[in-house]
Amino acid sequence: MIEMLITLVIISIGLLGVAALQSRGQLATQASYIVTQSVTQAYNIMDKMRANAAFARQDALDNGTATGNGYITNTAPGGSVDCLANACTPANLRTFDLNEWYAELARTLPSGTARISVPVAPATGATTVTYLISIQWRLKDAERSDGDTGLRQQQWSLTL
Repeated sequence: MIEMLITLVIISIGLLGVAALQSRGQLATQASYIVTQSVTQAYNIMDKMRANAAFARQDALDNGTATGNGYITNTAPGGSVDCLANACTPANLRTFDLNEWYAELARTLPSGTARISVPVAPATGATTVTYLISIQWRLKDAERSDGDTGLRQQQWSLTL
């Protein structure tokens, strides 16, 4: 009888360890999934910018690196442009692309925000623009370790 109780205690401790390991594995899987989503969203906007490259490049070269020129932004521009149903100008396509992208960020990343900038102003006579895409999100409380704010950020650059 004593041997059975000792065996039961040992098995119980082992099963608790397995349950804890599985729980940590699920948290790591969720964190990896979120990173994958941020990469997917970055490539999504870069593909949209490449599709509208002439506008993305020339508007930033002609009008500078202030928010609203080219694809430079830190929020969705708003408006009700629908380039799927109607023909769009390059500027309207930019608005459509950014509105869709910011909506997708909000849907796929917890507290997801993003900023697209041109950190170095193009030199006079330049023919290319280098965009910096920054995506941030915040981990849920259960995914954070002690003292961790949970804020994560990734950056990509795109030269057009």
